[in-house]
Order: sequence, then C-alpha cells, then structure tokens
Amino acid sequence: MNERVKGGEDGNMEAWLTGRHEEEHLNRTEGEFPVGTEAELFEKLLDDVGSKGYYQNRFNIIFNFALITLFAMPFINYIMVMTVPDHWCFVPGRKDYNLTLEQWKNIFIPREDGTNGEGSGYKKCQMYNLTASEVMDLSKTGLNNTLRRNDVQIIECQYGWEYDTTWYKGTAPSDANWVCDKELYVTNCFAVARIGDVLGTMILGQLGDIIGRKPVFLLSLTVVVIGRSFVSLTTSIFPLFTLLILMANSCSNAVFQSPLAIGMEVSSSTLHSRINGVQYVGWTIGVSALPFIAWICSDWKLLVLITSLPAGFFLLLHRMIPESPRWLAAKNRPEEASKVLMEIARINKRELPNDCMEKLKHIAEVSRKQKCYGLISLFSSKRLAFHTILIMICWIVTPLCYDVILLNVSHLSGNPFLNFFYQSIVELPGYIVGMWITERFGRRWMHVAFLLLNTLTCSCITLVISYYDENWLSITLVMFSKFCTSLNFYIIYLQALEIYPTCLRQTGSSAGLITASLFGVLGPFVVYLGTSVDKRYPYVIMGGICIVGAIAASFLPETLQQQLPETLAEAQVFGRNQRYWSIVTNFRDRRQRRAVSHDLELKENSPDDAGESHTLS
Repeated sequence: MNERVKGGEDGNMEAWLTGRHEEEHLNRTEGEFPVGTEAELFEKLLDDVGSKGYYQNRFNIIFNFALITLFAMPFINYIMVMTVPDHWCFVPGRKDYNLTLEQWKNIFIPREDGTNGEGSGYKKCQMYNLTASEVMDLSKTGLNNTLRRNDVQIIECQYGWEYDTTWYKGTAPSDANWVCDKELYVTNCFAVARIGDVLGTMILGQLGDIIGRKPVFLLSLTVVVIGRSFVSLTTSIFPLFTLLILMANSCSNAVFQSPLAIGMEVSSSTLHSRINGVQYVGWTIGVSALPFIAWICSDWKLLVLITSLPAGFFLLLHRMIPESPRWLAAKNRPEEASKVLMEIARINKRELPNDCMEKLKHIAEVSRKQKCYGLISLFSSKRLAFHTILIMICWIVTPLCYDVILLNVSHLSGNPFLNFFYQSIVELPGYIVGMWITERFGRRWMHVAFLLLNTLTCSCITLVISYYDENWLSITLVMFSKFCTSLNFYIIYLQALEIYPTCLRQTGSSAGLITASLFGVLGPFVVYLGTSVDKRYPYVIMGGICIVGAIAASFLPETLQQQLPETLAEAQVFGRNQRYWSIVTNFRDRRQRRAVSHDLELKENSPDDAGESHTLS
C-alpha cells in the first residue's frame, strides 16, 4: 500500500523530496528561500494561477487533440503513397485480338509456379517472348501456360508494366515504375524514413530541452508540411524524393512530443494521463480517417496535399503556444516564466501570487546548479541509468509488436482501405482503457499486466493457427493483441515523460523513440519468418519479447500520486523508497476526497506544511 509521506519524517525521504545535498540545507536558514522542493513549489504556483482551468483545456484541445488528429495523416500518409499495386508486364496489341485482359495475361505472362493453376498468381517482372503469328495461334487454340513453359523463351518486361487499378488509380511506385529491377527503391524509402526518425528524434529531442519546446515545435511542423507537400512533385528525381522523406520524418516525432510536454508542464500532474490520452485519441481518429480519404481521392498526389496542408494552419496559431514555464524557470529565465504564468492566470481569471518571482528565482537558482548534458545525463547515476535502460527495453518491445501486427494485417486480402481502418480503429479503445486504468491502478503494474496478457494472447493465436487456417477467431485474437499493444504504447510514453525531470523530459522520451526506431527494422524480418518459414513464428517471438518487457516494466518506479522529479538530482533518486510489490490506487470515498481537499485549503499557507507531499493510501 502507498503511504502518506511528509517531508521531514524520514531522512532518506526528505533527501528524495528536496534533491539537494545535506550541506546545502545546513547553509541556509528558514525564511531565506521558499519551503519545499522545486516540483512542489511549481505545482503550488500552477495551483494559484489555475492548473486545470480554461487555459489548459484550450491548449490541449487545440494542440494535443485537433492538431494531432490532422497531423496523424501526414505522419503516415507516405506509407499508403508507397503502396505497390499488383502489376505485370505490359504487352501492347491486346485490342487488335479482341481478347480480355485475363486472356491476354494468360497468353503472355508466366505463372508464379510455372503452371496454369488458377490459384497461382502471375509473375510481375517476366513475360513470354512470342511473335505475332504465335499469339494469333494461341488466341485461337487456347494453348495454356503448362504446354508453353518448356518451349517458349521467358524474358524480362520489354514495354513497361500494367498495374491493377481496382483500388488505386496511381501510387508513387506505379507512376515512377519502382518495380522489378527498381523494387529496392520502395524499401530504400522506408529505410531512409527510419533513418530520419532516428536522426531527427536524437537532434530535435535534445534541442527541445536546450532551446525550448515552442521553437522546436514550430520548426518541425513547418518542415513536415513542406516536405510532405512537395514530395508529390519529385518522383522523377529519386534522390530528391528520398531527401524530402528524410526531412519530413526527421521532424515528425517532435510535433507530437513538444505540445505534449508543454501541455503537461502547464497542467496539474493529476492530468498527465488524460493529456496523453487526448493526444492518442486524436492520433487514432486521424489514422482511421486516412484510408477513407485515400479511398475517395484514389490519386496519391491529391491525397498527399489534402492530408498534409491542413496541419500547416496551426502555424497561424503560434501566439497561442506558450513556452513551458517549467522549462523557462529551469533555464534561469524566471522573468519570462512569470509572464507565461501571468497569462495563464489572466485566462483562468486568477491572480498571480505575490511570491511568484521569489519562487521562480529559487527554482532557477537550484536548476542552474543542476547541469544537464543531454543524453549523457540519462546515465548520470546508477538509478537513473537503470531506469533509462528499462524504459529503452520497453520501447523496443511495444513498437516492435506494433510493427509486426501492422505488417501482418496489411497483407490481408480484400479492401486495403477497410483493412487499414480496422487495424487503426482498434487502437482507440486501447488508449481509452489505458487512460482510465493508469489513473485508477497506476502505471507500473498495469504495464506489466497487459504485456503478460499480450503474451497469453499470442500463445492462443499460435495454438489456433496450428490447427486451423485463418478464421474469425484468429483474426479476433490478432485484433485483441493490437489492443494490448496500443495500451502498452500509451503507458510507456506516459512513464517516459513522468520519470524524467523537466531538463531531460524531451531528451528522455526521444531516447526511447530512437531505440524503438533502431530495432524497428527487425519488424519486416519477423513478418518474413511468418510468410516464408512458419506462420506461427511472429506470434511466438512477440509473446517472448513481451515477457522480457514485463520483467523490465516491473522494475520501473510508479509515478501515479508521486511527487515527480523536477531536477536532475531528484530524478537520480526517484523511486528509491518504493517497495517492489507496492500497488498504488486512486479510488477514494467522495467524502474523504472532500475532507482532504478542505484540509489542504486550510493548511496551504502554513510554512510547516509547505514541504508535504500527499499520496493516496
């Protein structure tokens, strides 16, 4: 059970709460600085100006919901743009013989297995070398592929390719003929996109903690909108096409990270899970709408413009984006932080407390002595390094499972747009449930529980497909696995934001995304094992790595109802006093809630209680 902890009751707990060395306490006397940790002082300032008011609601609805809903489309529209439709060698003259397309293909295109079996598809890059007289004879006699196989020369496509237009009128690969001898062009584009994810997250993640959240956000959104929009003009110049893909992907993650960090840093810590959930709900709505827009457009160039340009509208709202006051205070800029808090107070119809500047200067003074050095600071103590490694392991497990499920679902037969929609919409209940359970039962053990549940689900899938072909039960289980994976995605993102202090928040979450992108290249190979060796292998691998992830997640500190670290020193000891089997819940009797709230209001001006950290029993 979680205990109610007061600063000063225990020496170790006081050291955790303050994050300062003992000699710093001895050199100061009461009244020379505000009482409480940096995190507590800032939480108190936020409470004074309104930490759950109209200002926070407006910002999160606009930038963590509406923007993310629209931005989810340019974030992944290149995946649909790079779809390679079914294709075969184009052979001119079919109309001269009054033959159907299927008859023409049966004459000129070899089967994959060299026979005339109806279940075998046509080869994509080869054709029979036939003369006009032979074609005339074949069109009359109906000679099949089996008899032609041994006595007719097979050559590479001579006149280009034809593409199946059942679902797509055109895509980037079909327009530029990135097939057969150029089929690696598509693979290279996805590889370049991954490289962009790694480089951009590494650079912009640290920049967000160095130069601020707001400039990184505005820069990233501008680059993504321009990069995605102009990509439709460059298919004839492959190096330029890949450069635009690289640019856009390098800035994509920052568009999610920056407003999420700002939203959390201007809001009460009790709203962190909800803010994270709002962003994920917006993501799911945008991703689910994308296939229907693509279905209506059919043409990929129009799709790119329709789904990319609207996100640029939010650049016009740059005045509504504040710089994080927590970050400003941590960077020794208390005057600017005070202006942001004053604006929050004005919008929320509250007043800035008289001691605001004193508290901000104190936070700035302490933060100035706590130097952060980007990624290196993530390993500045044994405990923080241990947490970072655990988070990275969880970041490897969940995105890899996500990619494997996504690639497997994309190979389903039928309407590709509906398939894409089904595998996207199932994420919504995952995020909603994740938002609810993390607020009620905590982050740590819920993360562990759903990783283990995913292992059990993958075991059931393996068992089902061992005895039956693909059926409704196996598909339902795969969708439930996607549900568990989406929920775990939500939790690990939330934990990564809460475990790290303000000066490392964006760097820490970026380190996890970098790790996820690096190991994400294994996803296609895991799927390949299922298609070429044994269809059960992807689920066996997913189940195995989820066990590893569950073990790692169980050693992460609980962040629900905890005083979150504000400085590097606090992060270096965060979670030290938590017992491994402790469980945090957030269920309370309503009367108890009101009584505690009333008690806090009576004591909020008492210096003896300023250092208290209240957690739920």
